[in-house]
Parts: sequence; C-alpha cells; structure tokens
Amino acid sequence: DNEMLSGVISIFKVKDKFGLLKIGSRDQTKYLGDGDTAFIEYIRDVIASVIELKDEWKKIFSIT
Repeated sequence: DNEMLSGVISIFKVKDKFGLLKIGSRDQTKYLGDGDTAFIEYIRDVIASVIELKDEWKKIFSIT
C-alpha cells in the first residue's frame, strides 16, 4: 500500500517565485508537527540555493 499517512510541506522563495517541498511517509507518527524540522529546513534551503544558482548561471552563460 502506497498510502501517505503523514507529511510535511515547506515553502521556499527564490526571487519573485516560490516553491513547495512536500515530503510524505507511510509512518503515521513520522511528521506530527512537534518534531525537529532542522533537516527539512536544510533540504529546503539547499534546493532554493541550487535553483537560485541555476538562474544566475543562465544569465552568465546565456543558457536557455
């Protein structure tokens, strides 16, 4: 069964755009809302940084 029983959504902003990082689990108690969010925030920040760098590289190297 692939049913998601708990999940977390983290919002990030890159310039004038935003994104959603959504992570789910089959473990009903994995994301209860009172747990440590440091890892999820770290992953969110890495993704936002990569997107931001990609946009900068496009400008520098005229990549489409």
